[in-house]
Amino acid sequence: MTETTLDRAHADMEAAEDDGGPRLAFYHCLADTSRFVLLTQEASAKGDHVTPRTFDLEDTEYALAFDTEERLAGFAGG
Repeated sequence: MTETTLDRAHADMEAAEDDGGPRLAFYHCLADTSRFVLLTQEASAKGDHVTPRTFDLEDTEYALAFDTEERLAGFAGG
């Protein structure tokens, strides 16, 4: 799988735990990155209503977001 800008920013943040600069850079990169979300069904033609697929873990619902379509497809099995 290809390393993304977000991957590199995360690695830089993890490598410099005590430095706030890489952490800030990671969150800046995260904010600028497109994310892809697995949906419960195909979006309507108007695109005005989508429902993310959620996962129950320890009494909390989570929706997952991926930084590439390929990663979403890999997670979803195609």
